[in-house]
Amino acid sequence: MRIYFLVLLFSISHLASSQKFEYAEPKRLGNQINSKAEEMSPILSPDGKTLYFARVLDPANNGGELGGMDIWISTKGKDGLWSQSSNKRNNWNNKYNNAVIGINTDNTIVYLLNAYANHEGVAFSKILNGSWTDPEVIHIPEKKANEFSGFYMAPSFDVLLISMNAKNSIGQEDIYVSVKDSLGKWNPPMNLGPTINTDGFEISPFLSKDGRRLYFS
Repeated sequence: MRIYFLVLLFSISHLASSQKFEYAEPKRLGNQINSKAEEMSPILSPDGKTLYFARVLDPANNGGELGGMDIWISTKGKDGLWSQSSNKRNNWNNKYNNAVIGINTDNTIVYLLNAYANHEGVAFSKILNGSWTDPEVIHIPEKKANEFSGFYMAPSFDVLLISMNAKNSIGQEDIYVSVKDSLGKWNPPMNLGPTINTDGFEISPFLSKDGRRLYFS
């Protein structure tokens, strides 16, 4: 997997210099998604029918207006319109910071921030008999519990991107990668180095479906 990421970094550099991407003007989603509170960390299911996002500073959150952020969900109907979002559709929210950080390809497993146990790593929930299971923690070596971080889990569940500040960080917050080995164990997070990281903040990492483009802020 380390070789895979060397290839990934080369591909990112090559694509950046050889391709020009053009995007349409962004359009604001309606009031069924947005509110007077703060919406962040949106992630769309692979079929494009479910939007997960986090909301903070909302009195309707489990921890109240000044508590942690909750996961809110909206679904797209046959008419193409999004439903009124809700934070009551699952058992993923508590008074701490909750967010979806990845979804598998068939939308049967959702990866979550670990706000459920005092352990390192992230968590996951899966569909079982039509309902989402309680979140289970995935151990990530050398990742401190409750350390502020940003995450993105690839749908293949073998690449985890992390933005965090650690002892070997180049700047204020760097992007790291943890990969799963052939035995199913996660490796300690590895800094992606100065090709990606600077002395500032690198945050909100996202990996394209083909694994060849890394997007971040």
